[in-house]
Amino acid sequence: MEMPRKVLFIIGAMGSAYEINFNGIKKHMEPLGYVLEVVSCYDILETDLSKYTAVFAMTWMDARVESVIRKYKGIKCAIVGSHVHIDRDLHGMLRHYDSVFCVSPRLQFVLKDIGYPATVVHYFYSSEIFYPSKIQPPEFKVGWAGNSLRDVKRFKFFQQAVYRLDGIVGFPVIMNTDKVTVSGAQRLVVSPELTQEQMGDYYRELSCYVVCSETEGQPKTGIEAMLCGLPVISTDVGVMSELGAFILPEPLTIESLRLVLKRIYRDDTQAKLMGIKSRQLSIARFDERKVLCEWEKIFESVTDGTKNNH
Repeated sequence: MEMPRKVLFIIGAMGSAYEINFNGIKKHMEPLGYVLEVVSCYDILETDLSKYTAVFAMTWMDARVESVIRKYKGIKCAIVGSHVHIDRDLHGMLRHYDSVFCVSPRLQFVLKDIGYPATVVHYFYSSEIFYPSKIQPPEFKVGWAGNSLRDVKRFKFFQQAVYRLDGIVGFPVIMNTDKVTVSGAQRLVVSPELTQEQMGDYYRELSCYVVCSETEGQPKTGIEAMLCGLPVISTDVGVMSELGAFILPEPLTIESLRLVLKRIYRDDTQAKLMGIKSRQLSIARFDERKVLCEWEKIFESVTDGTKNNH
């Protein structure tokens, strides 16, 4: 009888979106003869990596991960999530990995350009949680997310743009600014205390969604909002332009954001069409069955010892 192949995922924080995706992959892959386990980078120093056939590091830039991955003799796979990770790879950590994966075609191009051929890997989003509302919100509500503490300044832009909208156009904008906090994953999100299941209801109460991140690979909340049929305004990060988001010009200003929000408010028909298009594109790329088939192929190649670079 063939022994199950053990695979470890190293993620940033337990309870994050990565863990949710991991649980879906685990459920799909274990009947196929794999044993999947997950560990936070905070606990990696106490983890014995020698018992795993392969390790997927979503936090390969972390110093703790770096210290243990250098000693690991199995198949090592890095998953690159943003341009910032590439820019900060001062020690050439990617050279220590047998296979490199990334979350967008843009990142794939950048990695290839610096000598790291990479395979694009997608995460999936639950159609049971993220679907459009059948009722239009009675008030114009705007949601917001950034990617890190660096986006605090951009959040202030967002606040001021919304406040100016209220004075010029004369309609209520609901933001819940008192609920904006920093989560364990250093993500600034309106109403971050909500669970994954509750986030679908949160998006369905909104009229549009804004992603102000300086850097992203696959902006989770922006994609979730699109799957709920919302028009999304975004900086030019990750896959947002490929999914039909309205891309904000750089450098980002209060006035540019205000004008886009004003346009979406005044042209409800165009906003709906924008949301429908983004939802269709997001479903095509992040369909759960399609993504899980991709992971099947990745697991087969990795655990058979196939390396996609170096």
